[in-house]
Amino acid sequence: MASRRPLVNVSGSIRELPTGDTLPGVRELLTAARTYYVRTDGSDSNTGLSNTAGGAFLTIQKAIDVATTADLNGFTVTLKLGDGTYTSPLSLKPFVGAGEIVIEGNSATPGNVVLSTAATCINATNCGNYTIQYLRLQATAGYGVFASGARTALTLKGLVYGAMSAGGIHVYITARASVTQNTTPYSIVGGAYAHIYASEGGSIEASSATVTLTGTPAFSVFAFAENTALVRLVANSYSGSATGSRYAVSGNAIMFTAGAGASYLPGSTAGTEATGGRYL
Repeated sequence: MASRRPLVNVSGSIRELPTGDTLPGVRELLTAARTYYVRTDGSDSNTGLSNTAGGAFLTIQKAIDVATTADLNGFTVTLKLGDGTYTSPLSLKPFVGAGEIVIEGNSATPGNVVLSTAATCINATNCGNYTIQYLRLQATAGYGVFASGARTALTLKGLVYGAMSAGGIHVYITARASVTQNTTPYSIVGGAYAHIYASEGGSIEASSATVTLTGTPAFSVFAFAENTALVRLVANSYSGSATGSRYAVSGNAIMFTAGAGASYLPGSTAGTEATGGRYL
């Protein structure tokens, strides 16, 4: 049986709600994948549905807010970012229906799309399934990506990690959140307290990727795992150098490299194990 639109009263006549119209308090049910566009010359009063100054949104957060009003119904919503610098931090929101939201920059030149903020670039707390790909992250405070909560599942692809503040972290995973950063090459062009920091049962799988470090970025520790976290860094190829400790593992956390050895990760000083933490 063909699906029907909701019935509405139009000037006393009962009719189906026209396609494209919505009802207050009723979610749109997607029937196909959708793309919203964001450009530095756009406007948040636009629909976001065309890649023009008169159609695209101005801010990434507006695109997230609109995308999460729909029932994804198993489809993917892509937020396509135009080249340029975006300065507002992002809060990833949970959504209804199976599916995924993809935030995508420039796949050919990821450094052309820059999220440069004065706080954590991307805050993902119990937000569901998101992919973040092909853009540069840098912040003068906070973190590049903060993933928290068991309902957070992030995939990171082809990112460029720029400089963070002295206590900043490129990717921070905690409270049973999970992050995957496999296969797709990515680069590190700026330092931070840590490149990867996992705690409180958070986990990250970052394997089989070519990782290029440019300009000898400085870290206190390149990869940190504590308090039952799991960090898997298997079969990566690291090009370039960094300063700081290679790893730190404590509190019964595991950092698994498949026996790659103590000098496998970038850094200038030896890593450490403490209080039941294991580097394997």
